[in-house]
Amino acid sequence: MFMFRGILPLANYFIIGIDIVRPSTQNIDYRVIHHEIFHIIYLQHKEIFNDKDWIKFNNPKFEYAECSTCTKNIGLKKYKKTKGFFTEYSKSTASEDMAEVYSHMIYLENNEIDQIRELDLILNNKILYIESKIKQIDSSFTF
Repeated sequence: MFMFRGILPLANYFIIGIDIVRPSTQNIDYRVIHHEIFHIIYLQHKEIFNDKDWIKFNNPKFEYAECSTCTKNIGLKKYKKTKGFFTEYSKSTASEDMAEVYSHMIYLENNEIDQIRELDLILNNKILYIESKIKQIDSSFTF
């Protein structure tokens, strides 16, 4: 287990550790916290989230890396032109892509999400997938 940008998810214990002393985390991106929360949800409900189904949303020529740490796709800045992915890091693995979609669904304003859904069919399908899976876990959850 490693700490990324000062945040350490411990999914088996429902804990997210945030290093508030390191200078790199003093101006922490709150979207990243939601990204890590999704990893806890994902790991606790692996029977609900299916990587093979998720991969089908992407262009058939696209391939994720073997792992999130064995790729150079680490950028967390939101793309202006999404083309199926919110960030460069979304392209690392299916679970990182799901976490990026979830965190943007939480972090962005509804009108921004609506505009992305309208302009990007791939992301629209990914958003619908996350919405439906989260509703399976908690039918009262609202984004």
